[in-house]
Amino acid sequence: MTSTTVMDQNNETVAFLRSREFSSALQSALTALNSHRTSAAAAADWISDRSPSDENLDLCILQCEMLPENGSDVPNDRNHHAFVFAHGIAFLPTIATDLETISPILIFNVALAYHLLADSQNEDTFESRQTLRKARKLYELTYIQDATSHNVLFQFAIRNNIAAIEQKIGRVTSVDECTEYLKSVHRLIDRGCNLRIRQLESFLMSIPATAETAAAA
Repeated sequence: MTSTTVMDQNNETVAFLRSREFSSALQSALTALNSHRTSAAAAADWISDRSPSDENLDLCILQCEMLPENGSDVPNDRNHHAFVFAHGIAFLPTIATDLETISPILIFNVALAYHLLADSQNEDTFESRQTLRKARKLYELTYIQDATSHNVLFQFAIRNNIAAIEQKIGRVTSVDECTEYLKSVHRLIDRGCNLRIRQLESFLMSIPATAETAAAA
């Protein structure tokens, strides 16, 4: 599958997610990811210790609408579901050949499809929990461990969604995980980032409940 075709398939995934057709989104996301992985161009760089050196991932995030009315839950208190970054990430035309950016986006969209599919079932079953655990593992695979990464928003989205899954399956978020989440906030502030506060408010609203849960642990 060519990079253009992978991009088209990923755009279809994003469209399915936007229309809340999560089963179709999952199949589309898996198709795009598997085709990318098996292509000759991607195979050599599939496993890499490198992180994207610029803000390509964040630039892709910024084109997503992060408005609560478009499918994400905003926690008003501790009894509500955690906010979920529920928007599939589309490619920017400029990253068509950037494997270090394409791969994390494709994995993230598969994880998100699993996550939203499980959430949409509104049932606490063994199957739904297994689906959520699949999503969590994929989110963890895309998480950028490099503290010097410029893609802070991408890290926010991943850590936020992992925390939402852990809350749903009853796992108490550890103090270390909460601390790492808060460090991301400080890194963003230290960078003097000029992003609109509306693009961050839902992430920031998740922090008090996360910190309170961790402190209680």
